[in-house]
Amino acid sequence: MLDSLRGWIVLLAATSFLAGVAAGVIFGLEVAPAPPERGPFDEYQARLGRAFQLDREQQRVLALRLDQYRREIEAVQSKYMPGMEAELVKAGLGCRDYIRDRVLPPAERKRFDTLVQTGQLPEPTF
Repeated sequence: MLDSLRGWIVLLAATSFLAGVAAGVIFGLEVAPAPPERGPFDEYQARLGRAFQLDREQQRVLALRLDQYRREIEAVQSKYMPGMEAELVKAGLGCRDYIRDRVLPPAERKRFDTLVQTGQLPEPTF
């Protein structure tokens, strides 16, 4: 009789465990955070990283600079008046020059210029 009781206890424990796992998976899927939104420059950053094989530190600096550029664009757009295109162009050129001169190694700058001029690496756009 004791073996039979132990069998039922093990069966009940196993059933409870499996039900808990299943419930955890189901409820976990419902409360899982949404994937992060893609930023406006994610594709540009990825293409630049692949084209120039940027290391982790260069990727971090590039991401910071592109985020700063995004904020500059938002600031200009928030006070938009006719004629503000010049400010947007200036911000874009500043971002491009920073990437060229401070993110990329000196040996890759000429290649970067060629890719931008030929349109293979378009300017970052918002």
